[in-house]
Amino acid sequence: MSDFVRWLSYLGYALLATAILLSGSAVGGDRMRANQAYESMNDQDGMGRRTRLKWTGWLFLAGVLALAAAFILHRVAE
Repeated sequence: MSDFVRWLSYLGYALLATAILLSGSAVGGDRMRANQAYESMNDQDGMGRRTRLKWTGWLFLAGVLALAAAFILHRVAE
């Protein structure tokens, strides 16, 4: 059971890290501002932005749920 909890927590961390990298939150403020200024939600390129933000939300949610499940299983298995 311990190995399962450990791998579930690794999965949660990996999903959260992927969500952070995909959203662009890991860059500095000036770079984030520049990216926001050149991307628009209304044009054809905005479809990529919408898709990326949608996947970021789903990956973040999956990562949080995986970490919560690992925490609960760890407490129950103790």
